[in-house]
Amino acid sequence: MLKNPWDPNPIKRAKSTNRDKSFERLGDQMETARNSTGFEVDVIRRVAKDDDPHPLGLSDSEDDIWAAQASTAERILNAPRFDQMVVSTAGDMAMMHTMHPLDFAAVKQTLATMPNRDPLKSSKDALQAELVRTLVANYMPQYERRVDGA
Repeated sequence: MLKNPWDPNPIKRAKSTNRDKSFERLGDQMETARNSTGFEVDVIRRVAKDDDPHPLGLSDSEDDIWAAQASTAERILNAPRFDQMVVSTAGDMAMMHTMHPLDFAAVKQTLATMPNRDPLKSSKDALQAELVRTLVANYMPQYERRVDGA
């Protein structure tokens, strides 16, 4: 759906290309967009530092998406890239550029253990972390990493 997670303007890009044009901001949740099928994305950024603009909008429009600061965003940005061919239920194929699955699991586990995290999100984060670790162990062993980092 979104070609590049590092795209500075993913929702605008998704709406302006042959991708899903039904994404709209979700009411008062300035960082969340939902498409016509109910799929939601939160646009996040690392915590602002130095001369970083904040708040950070994706366009000059006040009605557009505004990126939310996320404490785990720096880890996401610094994670090794992971490229994988994906196929939609309609048979369309695309290259997905994302982060290594085990780095994703580590970020989700961190989110799950944050004391101020919404309990519903926390349990979802823990389940996602465990699911991805299980998928790698059972179906993608070539992506497993030893504890010593090798």
